[in-house]
Amino acid sequence: MNEKHAAICKVEFLPVKGVKVESPIGATSAKLVSFSSCIRIPSSSAELQENRKSPGEPVDVQFVATLTDTSPGSLELLRNVTYLYGLLILQYTDGSFRLLGTPDSPILVAYEKNGTPAVYELQVSTQQPEFSKTLAGENLP
Repeated sequence: MNEKHAAICKVEFLPVKGVKVESPIGATSAKLVSFSSCIRIPSSSAELQENRKSPGEPVDVQFVATLTDTSPGSLELLRNVTYLYGLLILQYTDGSFRLLGTPDSPILVAYEKNGTPAVYELQVSTQQPEFSKTLAGENLP
């Protein structure tokens, strides 16, 4: 039995300022109406886990992206997206997109340097009112 799942292949950070999203509460999809800037995160791997203990409870969100490039340029990029409220656009290998966070409930990204050889880990650990949503529309980065 073939049980392949789509993997995250591209990560984009959108600062919350200037982002407009159509995302009705309870809907499983969202539409990115406009945004002022988009920062590509050159990750070598990324994983999103979302869990809700019971209906009506917040969703526990754990996101980790690994960056193997530890050059000064990579560090500068991380400093430009961390500790800022924003949203993440996740593109999957099957061509689908997901939106993590909303302008009303943005995420906060952190990073740390780990391992030998060293890598940067971009991390989001939060609770959101809803699961990430499928992103549709023509205004995708």
